[in-house]
Order: sequence, then C-alpha cells, then structure tokens
Amino acid sequence: MGCDPTGSSVYSRSARGQWLKLIKPHGVRAQLQLLYEMLDAALEGEGKARQLMVRLGQPFEEIRRLNTVPGVGRIGAHVFVGLIQEPARFTTQQQLYRYCRLGIRDRSSDNKPLGYQRLDPRGHGVLKAVSYRAWLAAMKCRRGAVYEFYCQSLERIGGTVHARLNTQRKILGTLLTLWKQGGSV
Repeated sequence: MGCDPTGSSVYSRSARGQWLKLIKPHGVRAQLQLLYEMLDAALEGEGKARQLMVRLGQPFEEIRRLNTVPGVGRIGAHVFVGLIQEPARFTTQQQLYRYCRLGIRDRSSDNKPLGYQRLDPRGHGVLKAVSYRAWLAAMKCRRGAVYEFYCQSLERIGGTVHARLNTQRKILGTLLTLWKQGGSV
C-alpha cells in the first residue's frame, strides 16, 4: 500500500516526487503533499525569523562579542542575551548556573543528606542547551580553550558527566564575564 522510507531524502525537495510516486492511494498521497507544503512553509518561516533575529541584533555590541565565543554562534549569543537581559542581576556565577539549570541542589534535613546531589531543575533549560552545544562543538573539533578545559576537568574529576557540566558552567561564566566586562575572546 505504501513505502517505508529510510534516511532523510524523503524530506528533500528533489526526492519528494519519487517517494510520492510510490504511494498508490490518491487520498494518502494528497495528505503527504499537504504535509510537504506545511514543511516548506515552516522552513520558510524559520528562515525569515532567523534573518529578522540577526537584523534586530545588529545594534547590540554584546551579541557581536558573545558570537566570537567558539561554539556559541549567532543563535546562542542572541538566546543568551535575550534570556539574561541584564548581566548585573547575577552577582555570582553560581546564581547564573542555577538560572541555567546547572546549579547543584543538595537536599538535607537536620544537616543530614537526603539522597544524592542533583542539578536544580529550576531555570532556563535553553541556556543549558546553549552551553551544551558549545561544548559539543569543542568535542567535535578536538582543539581550543573549551576542549582543553574539558580535558583538564576530566583529568581532575575522572567522570565525563561532571567534566562536561564543569565545562558548560565555564562557558556560561565566560559569556557572562565577557558581557559584563566588554572584552573579547
């Protein structure tokens, strides 16, 4: 009755025709055609939103400055500035970490621990994702300050998860410091 596509070619504009030819029932093919039109419209809207974001962010020096941090990029810089809004609101980097869901929550009762330490779930996970993508970019290229910090942290701590979280915190702290001080990388 249909086909079982594998890979991403089913979404590409050039291969759509051959996939649609495999669908015999007219109603199903019409539904798929409508879904393709919706996908195209969504991708066009995303492109326009990205262009608008870049255009509206041009007057802001902090966005240009944060864009220079390896792995952060234009979108990460815009997201960071958009969600932080005012860097002076964080007097310590621990406050920033908690705001970005990278702070450590330690529950206790009568000074006795109630389980393991965990990441605080409050805050903006999108900021945590910005730091994760910057860490991931450093791991892919295997060079640079972020990668070196991760390797040093891994050697000190021994656990990959804790070394990654330390590196993510360092990235966010660096972004905040660059914004506050007006320096460059």
